[in-house]
Amino acid sequence: MVQTLTTRQQSDAIRAEMCRIRTKLPYDVDAARVQVKQMIDWKYHLRQHPLPILGAVALLGYLVVPSRMMRRTVFVSSDGTQATIETATTESTASKGGILAGLLATAGSIALRSGTSLIMRHVQQQLMSSFNSAKETNLDDNPLYDYQADLSSESKRK
Repeated sequence: MVQTLTTRQQSDAIRAEMCRIRTKLPYDVDAARVQVKQMIDWKYHLRQHPLPILGAVALLGYLVVPSRMMRRTVFVSSDGTQATIETATTESTASKGGILAGLLATAGSIALRSGTSLIMRHVQQQLMSSFNSAKETNLDDNPLYDYQADLSSESKRK
């Protein structure tokens, strides 16, 4: 095989590209690891989209919690008219759901508590940051603070 200047330049370019790819590969793998970790982290998704996720959790909770069973009683009088009375019973289908209903209820309770905790932590951080920014603004606007700063600078000059 005859090597010409063009084929040598092409092979050098391919070698340089392969070297660049090998150098960059560990960083790409680390970035992919971080992205996969974010994709499966439910707390990350809750921080990114809190309202839709909380709405979905509320809907799921509504669907999982069983409604009361209505018992229908029909009375037939001697003249042939029927009277229907519906009464709510305290029986629920949760006892019939078994292990799956119990696991779903436990998972929902944990998710609700975790979500509440995250929301409260977020609100606390927002309040503290606004409090700290208001405190800094008040120090800058305080004429007494400026006067004390001027006195301390004058005493340092002497």
